[in-house]
Amino acid sequence: MKRLQAVLERLPRDVEYTFVRTILAALPPVRETAVWVHAAATEEILAAFNQGTYGVVDRLLRRHEAALVRLPENEREPARALLDSVRHTLAQLLLAEAHAKAKAPGDCWIERRWVDPDRLGPPSDPCPLSGPGMVIDVWQLGRDRRAHRLPVEGIAAGPPPWGDRRIPWVDPVALDKRYLALLRKYCRPLFRFRVGHEWRTRRAPSGWRVLTRRVIPQLYDYLRPFYPVRRYTAGRQPSRGKYPRALLRDIRDLLAAERPDLAAGLTEAQVQAAVQRYLESAPRDRPLGKVMFQASPNPTTGKHTTRPRS
Repeated sequence: MKRLQAVLERLPRDVEYTFVRTILAALPPVRETAVWVHAAATEEILAAFNQGTYGVVDRLLRRHEAALVRLPENEREPARALLDSVRHTLAQLLLAEAHAKAKAPGDCWIERRWVDPDRLGPPSDPCPLSGPGMVIDVWQLGRDRRAHRLPVEGIAAGPPPWGDRRIPWVDPVALDKRYLALLRKYCRPLFRFRVGHEWRTRRAPSGWRVLTRRVIPQLYDYLRPFYPVRRYTAGRQPSRGKYPRALLRDIRDLLAAERPDLAAGLTEAQVQAAVQRYLESAPRDRPLGKVMFQASPNPTTGKHTTRPRS
């Protein structure tokens, strides 16, 4: 906290930190990166997150699930809690992968919706439940480029563990198990990918491509107008410096303070290298500073969004 406070006090006065946090939201959740960054080599199933594919983690998960009954009773509950956490992380990562990669005919993805006929009225879409619960839809992109609904499954709600029957509750463990069963059946090619491949390579910290290819360039574009630079001469044409030292330092320190799990070892040189690679192909007329967050219509929905424009 003190480290972050020191960075905040250095930032130019007109920087709005809300926009910085919006950019940082692209980073994977700490809960998931902790598995990759801090997994003990002795914990086989956690180490697989660092070294293996989704399929490897899934096979280990099922092997450990089958072995639960053979554990001593005093070891069973901690082991079950670990497996529940691994299962949830694996399911969420694969669901996100399925959504992101559903671009070609035949690709499938999964969505869920809450139904409660008494409180919300009868559902308009197909529903296998007569009461409240979670409905899971599997969708497939057809040759006509339209989404087609495949199977529809449901998990009925029941009373929560704390016993309040007024609250309909769906067991999250059962939900994650159902997700993985459907993913294995309909999204099997995803299991060949290395865990977190969209976010990182095997190098750290510069191997976190979500840092070097997305977050650092967006932070540079937002913060750049707030940092004065000296003019210098390149050949005969005067030009403005692209890499203010204070800007590179503040990007590094900001990331290290906000996300030490990803950027504790990040250097100014690595930040500058990421910016240099980005500027080689970045449009010169791209929006900078606060303009990046001006509301713009979504071409699909027509609604206005304020996410940073890439």
